[in-house]
Amino acid sequence: MRNKKTTLTICLLTLLLGAVCLVLYKVCKTKSSETVLKKTDTLSPSPQICIKHSCYNIELALTPEEQTRGLMLRQDLAEDAGMLFVFGDESETSFWMKNTLIPLDIVWISSGKKIVYIKNNAQPCGDGYCPLIAPDAPAQYVLEVNAGQMQKIGAAVGDPVLININSNNLQ
Repeated sequence: MRNKKTTLTICLLTLLLGAVCLVLYKVCKTKSSETVLKKTDTLSPSPQICIKHSCYNIELALTPEEQTRGLMLRQDLAEDAGMLFVFGDESETSFWMKNTLIPLDIVWISSGKKIVYIKNNAQPCGDGYCPLIAPDAPAQYVLEVNAGQMQKIGAAVGDPVLININSNNLQ
């Protein structure tokens, strides 16, 4: 009788230990997947975009007014910051640097979350002519960050991009 109790106790403890290990595995797996920063409703409310191993805190330009204004008249931009323009459909959307005071890298991103075009070191326009900067492929997203960032991280056409946009950010 005593051996049966001991065996039963060992079995119950083993099951309990297995259950604890399973819960810990699930928690660690969830934490690990959160650091990948995929588009989901469960992540932090701060939107981010990650290219290579670098992440940028982004402001979203969702409306035509926000997209027209962009980063105009900004005198500086934090090194880990940027603006993400989100368009309804993919298109070959042109940008310009009118009233933009700081040089920028402009990155066009497909709906499949891959870089399709990069304009490195786009310079502010002077008082006269301000050329359009046009991609050679359609994109649904366009990212603006400080000039030199894309070269610094070694970003290239075809690189995957991870975007964390919480549904609260889309309102």
